[in-house]
Amino acid sequence: MVLLESVPLLIVTVAGGLLAALALPAAVGSALNLGVFIGSGGAQPVQLGLLPLALAAGGTALLVILTAAGQAGTAMRGSATTALRKGED
Repeated sequence: MVLLESVPLLIVTVAGGLLAALALPAAVGSALNLGVFIGSGGAQPVQLGLLPLALAAGGTALLVILTAAGQAGTAMRGSATTALRKGED
């Protein structure tokens, strides 16, 4: 049930991350000089790969699911304690 509630958040998070990853090379373009890191003097083009994008999207989805499950577990644990303390009055 908790995972179904977080599906809209999951979709928006993954879609936003993918859109940002796709827009970054177009926005920054040639201003991003990666030649310093590979020892080349000239500017190297930034190329998108589907595997890194899919891995990042999958990792983001996993992180959202684990966070939602952790928050649900924490909330359930706290409510049980509160319910038990109500009987002490």
